[in-house]
Amino acid sequence: MKRKVLSSIYTRFISLFLGAFLITIIITALFTHFTQLDNIKSFLNTTVEYRASSLKDLVNEQGISVQEASDYLSSADLKVSTAQDFDRIEISFSQEEVARMENGETIFKIHPNNRILILGVLELNGQRVFITPDLQNNPISQFKKFQRITFFLPILLGSIFIVFAVAMVVKPIKRISAASKQVAGGDFDVQVEVKGKDEIADLSKNFNLMVKELSAKEYLHKDFVSNVSHEFKTPITSLIGYAKLLRDRDLTAEEKNDYTNIIISESERLSNLSSNLLKLSELGNGVIGFKSERFELDEQIRDSILLLQNSWEEKNLELDLELDSVSFIGDKELLYQVWLNLISNAIKYSNAGGKLTITLKKNEAITVEVIDQGIGMTKSEQERIFSRFYKADKSRNTAGTGLGLTIVKEIVELHRATIEVESQVGRGSKFRVTLTS
Repeated sequence: MKRKVLSSIYTRFISLFLGAFLITIIITALFTHFTQLDNIKSFLNTTVEYRASSLKDLVNEQGISVQEASDYLSSADLKVSTAQDFDRIEISFSQEEVARMENGETIFKIHPNNRILILGVLELNGQRVFITPDLQNNPISQFKKFQRITFFLPILLGSIFIVFAVAMVVKPIKRISAASKQVAGGDFDVQVEVKGKDEIADLSKNFNLMVKELSAKEYLHKDFVSNVSHEFKTPITSLIGYAKLLRDRDLTAEEKNDYTNIIISESERLSNLSSNLLKLSELGNGVIGFKSERFELDEQIRDSILLLQNSWEEKNLELDLELDSVSFIGDKELLYQVWLNLISNAIKYSNAGGKLTITLKKNEAITVEVIDQGIGMTKSEQERIFSRFYKADKSRNTAGTGLGLTIVKEIVELHRATIEVESQVGRGSKFRVTLTS
C-alpha cells in the first residue's frame, strides 16, 4: 500500500511541483539575503555614525554631560547608553579597538552576542558610550521578519494551491483509469465526460472513441463467431444426414450416387471455408509475408481469365478486354487471388449471354475494373458486400462462403490500394481496384 501511494501519479506530481517551487523560493530568499542585507547594514552603520557625531558635538561643543547627551539622543529605534547600562553584557575589545576609541573613532560591532544585532562604541570624557538599534524595530530584524514571512507564507499557500491543482489534474485521469477497468471487465457502454480543450480533454475523447471502436469490434466478433458457427453447422448437418441415409441398404445406385456427390460437395465447402478463414486470419494478423516483386499485371489478368474460361463459356458471355501494358511491383500471388475472385463473381452473377468487361488502365494511378451486366445489388447490399460471411444473394449463392470479397479487400489494403463498388439492381455491378504505380 505504501509503495502504491509513493508511486502514484498524484504523489509524483505534488513532489515534482513542490520540489521545483521550494527550490525557486530558496534561491530567491538567498539572493535577497545576500544582495539586500549588506545595504541595510551599511545604512545602519551610517545612522550610528551620524548619532555618534551628534553625541560628540553635544559633549565637546555644548558642554553637556555624556549621560545627558546620551539620554537626549536616545530614540525608540536607536538607543544611546553609557557603560553602566551594559555592565551585564560581556563585550570584549581588542587593543587595536581600544586605541581607536581613545583616538575618537567609533568602533562597530556586528552581532557581538545573541541579544544585540549591531553596536557602535565610542569613548567620551573617559566613558564608553554604546549606540545600538532597538532589538525589535531595527531594519535588520524587520528585514529578517519580512524574509521569514516571504519564505514560509508562499510555501504554505503554494503547497495548498499545488495540492488543489494536482487534484484537479489527476481527477479526470482517475476517472479514465476507473473507466478502463470497466472496459476491461467487458462494459463497452462506459463513456468519460469531456471537459475543456486541453490534453486531458483530448485523452478523454480518444478514450471514448476507443471504447466505441472496441464495442463495434466486440459486436463484430460475436457476429463473426455466430456466422462461423452457422456456416459450419449447415454443411456438417448435411454430411451427417446424408451419411445416415447411405446406411440404408434399400437405396438405389442413383440415390447413392446423388448422396455421395452431396457429401463431396459439402466436404469441399467445409474445406474452402476453413481455408478462407485461415487465410483471412493470416492476412489480418500479418502472418502472410508480403513478397514484393515486379511482374506484368496485364498478363496476370489474362491468366486469370483463361483459368476461368470454362465458367464464362458455359454462360456464353461476351468478353470485352481493354488491358494496357502495365508493370507493377507487389505480391504477385496475392493479387492473382484478387482478380480470380472478382472475375469469378462477375461470371457467377452475370446473366447468360451477357457481356463481361475487364479493363486495366495506367494514368496517375493503375485502375482495374471488372464490370458485369448481371443481377446487381441494392445500396444496403453494397455497404455490406465486404463484410465477413455476407452474401448479397443468398438464394443464388448457396455454395459460397461469404469470405471471398473480405479476403480481396484485405489483400488490396495490404497493397495500400482501394477497392470500390458501383451497382444497380438488374443492371449489373462494377468493381474498381486502384493501385498506386
